[in-house]
Amino acid sequence: MRATLLARTTIAAFTLAVCCAAEMPTADQIIEKVVAQEDLNYEKAKNWEFEQHLVTQRLDGDEKVKSEKTKTITYRPEGKLSFSVGGLKDQGDKAEVGIGLSNDKDDEKEGKFSEALKMRELQPFYVFSLVGEGDLNGEKVWMLDFEPKPDMEEKAEGQKQKVLTRLHGRLWIHPKYFAIMKADCSLVRPMPFAWLDLVSLRILRIQYETVFHENKVWLPKSMEVYYLVRILFLSHIRERQTMTADGYREVPAEKAEVKPKKE
Repeated sequence: MRATLLARTTIAAFTLAVCCAAEMPTADQIIEKVVAQEDLNYEKAKNWEFEQHLVTQRLDGDEKVKSEKTKTITYRPEGKLSFSVGGLKDQGDKAEVGIGLSNDKDDEKEGKFSEALKMRELQPFYVFSLVGEGDLNGEKVWMLDFEPKPDMEEKAEGQKQKVLTRLHGRLWIHPKYFAIMKADCSLVRPMPFAWLDLVSLRILRIQYETVFHENKVWLPKSMEVYYLVRILFLSHIRERQTMTADGYREVPAEKAEVKPKKE
């Protein structure tokens, strides 16, 4: 009797495992659905705004805070976040990392990068692999690792694309909504910005999380950017910026705009 029960249990477990494996999509299939989901979500997200609280910290070599700046802005999603890297044009105290949007067409020359995790833009640069299932904040997720394609760096145009060709990391994807719940990426190797590597981005790490607000729309929840720029092999700029969001509200499209909020 026990042998029969054990056999049935083993068969049932094996059958369940086979079914689950058969239902598990490939990494490329997941990414294709993420791209489609992002397009649909953006049509909803562009009619929302929220408060974005920024803290920028200039650090010393021991990671201790030398100076700190805070800012709060009313923010409207535009399909991307961005960050800037100080030290590329201005090596003084005005160098500041930032998260937000900018309309200046010369921003890239000033070291500002519109990145941030819009999969349609990022997809061509990477090879994705499915790590497996996991848990994030009590939610079941699929975990995908990504590495830069070896041939993309030669095709990269401009500093933005060159940075993308040197990032690797992990994505946490909601298996039902195919939304990126969390992303964590960093440089594979340093990124030179000047001749003979006189100015280079040595370290860059970006961590990003979203929230499914009121079961309606996926919106930014938090973000952290950490970077280290080396200048002339001697001096360094080391900064960390954290962003947290709250006060989510739906607004008419014509009224939503990015604007500073006085504190």
